Amino acid sequence: MEESYKELLRTLRGFYVTGHDAQLKSEFLHQLSLCWLYAPDEVIKKAYHFLSLVHTGATSNDHEKELAVGDLVSEIRNDLISRKIVKIGNVQFY
Repeated sequence: MEESYKELLRTLRGFYVTGHDAQLKSEFLHQLSLCWLYAPDEVIKKAYHFLSLVHTGATSNDHEKELAVGDLVSEIRNDLISRKIVKIGNVQFY
């Protein structure tokens, strides 16, 4: 799970590197599609809100985009912190 979130955040750079890296953007969209398998709804909602602000033709300013990224990262952290290990026999579940 943590590795999946790391990859999602790594690819988020595609929206901020000089020239906006199209490959990283594409990878971000792929990682976001995988979030449906492991992330709670709030993480997915924050990610799609961010996308709505950076979408071609969007009129959002840099401050709004930065807040959206911060909200996404915060929600990811909340999810990771809230995960509890449940042990049944010798098997651990998250």
